[in-house]
Amino acid sequence: MDTAKDRYIKLRLTPVQAWVKHHRFASLAGSLLALALLLYATLPALFQNVGARSALALLVRSGGRPVSAAEMRTAHAFLSRAAALAPGLTGPARWTGLLLSAGDPEAAIGAFDQLLARDPSDRLAHFWRGRMRARLGDETGALADWQAARAGSYFANQAQRTLLAGNLGQALQFSQTAVAVAPEAGGSWLALGEVYWALGQTAQSAEAFQRGLALPPPAEPPLAVPLARARLAWSQGHLEEAEAAYRALLPFVYRSSDSVPFIELARLLAAMNRTPEAEALLLEASAAQPANPAPLVAAGELVLARGDPGRARKYFERARAVAPAAPDPLLALARLAASNHDFETVGRLAQQVTLLAPDSAEAHHLAGVAHLMSGDGGAALVELRRAVALAPMVAEYHSALGDALEFMGQRDKAVAEYRAALALDPGHKHAALLLHTLTGDQTAPDR
Repeated sequence: MDTAKDRYIKLRLTPVQAWVKHHRFASLAGSLLALALLLYATLPALFQNVGARSALALLVRSGGRPVSAAEMRTAHAFLSRAAALAPGLTGPARWTGLLLSAGDPEAAIGAFDQLLARDPSDRLAHFWRGRMRARLGDETGALADWQAARAGSYFANQAQRTLLAGNLGQALQFSQTAVAVAPEAGGSWLALGEVYWALGQTAQSAEAFQRGLALPPPAEPPLAVPLARARLAWSQGHLEEAEAAYRALLPFVYRSSDSVPFIELARLLAAMNRTPEAEALLLEASAAQPANPAPLVAAGELVLARGDPGRARKYFERARAVAPAAPDPLLALARLAASNHDFETVGRLAQQVTLLAPDSAEAHHLAGVAHLMSGDGGAALVELRRAVALAPMVAEYHSALGDALEFMGQRDKAVAEYRAALALDPGHKHAALLLHTLTGDQTAPDR
């Protein structure tokens, strides 16, 4: 006879435990019951998992291949079966929305609507519905969903990721979205400030840093706040304060792959007429981070600014030897070749960079200029349009695209690009001069 303790143990058995311990049941009926409990517990999850994997495989689109209608139906059937077997689970409904997002944003929104009707606090559903609304042009609805998803940190992280990839336009868009979604988060404003800093827009970056530092700091990246303080001090002209802030950061990055504090401190020292000290600091950073080419590239740029292209080339070549697949040394060598009007070398190096870093606007700009100088206007248009698409806020790219359009006889479009360049940078002399030549516009500066 079972004791009360035995009965309690049997009642507490999970389906899997019941199957493993089925020998404790005295009859075949008990064993069959244990197996039934196991299947009941695992079958819905099994179908859910298969459906999820099918949907995920399609979302990834292996090799860039579009999702076929047959594949869509197959995966949708798995997910529908999973939903029927486990109506209480949210996984099948969520994966149905994700699957539909690959090709039918309106239907995906409907799936996420159903999911949110069941659980209005589902942040993932809000996030993806926001993406679908943004794809359909509903910016207000997208921001509302992203706010509900508390997705500000996601967009801030995406801004940093695309900034590292050289895609300045997308980085700016992500950081602006982060601020719109989570204006109360310090990380959103710091990400925006970092993008403005990379663009050389000092006043805008200072304003963003000030707002970000006045708000709760982000958890990641850990050095975002002290780095923002150093940059803010520099942009406000407090050079000694900025130097102290940068030096305080060095012990935290000394043996890592993060050379940004070293490089920015070196540039600050150079601005303070302490160039030899700046060069020594970059060599120290290179010794501490031997696999990182960035300090050597920065050292080359430093001596190039002092009018020593020979030493600059040596630094750039050393950087390329350290990391042959890194785009920055190649870009530095391409810029050096452009300053020497060696556009054949510029084109070769820039094309290599576009293969390594397809989102590098500068690489596409240099490649386009090289094509234009060789007389290939069609290829120049392709590269320069790509550069403008990646970084529409850079006046030089619009001006170069105007040159290519004018070369191809597309005068009206060239004029539009020169005007765009001047709207971004009213002091852009080349764009103003060409605009004056083509239209007689008196915005051209004195020659």
